[in-house]
Amino acid sequence: MKKIECDAFLENLDRVISFVETELEELGCPMKIQMQITSCSGRNICKYRTLRIRKKYIDT
Repeated sequence: MKKIECDAFLENLDRVISFVETELEELGCPMKIQMQITSCSGRNICKYRTLRIRKKYIDT
């Protein structure tokens, strides 16, 4: 299984989504499912980033 590692920054969102889309296309995943998965991927990165920012300000 391939993987990608990067910091949870919005600047990396396009990189992650491109990786996910490429992998799903290679697996023959239907377009509708691809769109749902990439949408979830983007939301999860944004959610994780928000949690990290909140934790940073709460802990200081």
